[in-house]
Amino acid sequence: MALSGKQWFQSLKDAKVIVVRKNHINFTRNRLYENAVFLDKICANLADELVMKGGHLSIMDRVAGGAKCAIFAHDLARQISTRRSLPCLSAHLEKVGSLQYSLNVRLKKTERTIFCVDVLDNELQLKSLTNAMLDAGGKTLPYLATLWNTTGRTVIDGIKIVSLISSQDKVVLM
Repeated sequence: MALSGKQWFQSLKDAKVIVVRKNHINFTRNRLYENAVFLDKICANLADELVMKGGHLSIMDRVAGGAKCAIFAHDLARQISTRRSLPCLSAHLEKVGSLQYSLNVRLKKTERTIFCVDVLDNELQLKSLTNAMLDAGGKTLPYLATLWNTTGRTVIDGIKIVSLISSQDKVVLM
């Protein structure tokens, strides 16, 4: 049985990935990425969520993550590969200027890619991924997989946001 957003939030608190202090939330990436079993569970559930939201894993050739999400992109790609019995590769952004990013690989024109970030804070993250993808030459599928969507939006520029925790989940901060 899938966990609710509130249950995922509590799991992150228990694993000390999220630390709550005086109604302020700190997200600690290192804690998330150091816990391979927990990250594996998150990525497995996100792969399932992608399917439930209409994503066809059979056409997902690559998962591209933000600059700090290379491990996340790799693990989600591995979960998609397992389910589709075909390789699904990963990629990540690299910073090349103050507000400019580049994908770390050159894509084939036929390669279909979805995006992932651990926490979606704003639309600018998605725009950075989209611009880098277009520069790299690949096709973007209309999905972004995220552990936690804080934007309150379910679609941004035609891209569906698939998350385990969203701002609509009434999470308990204390």
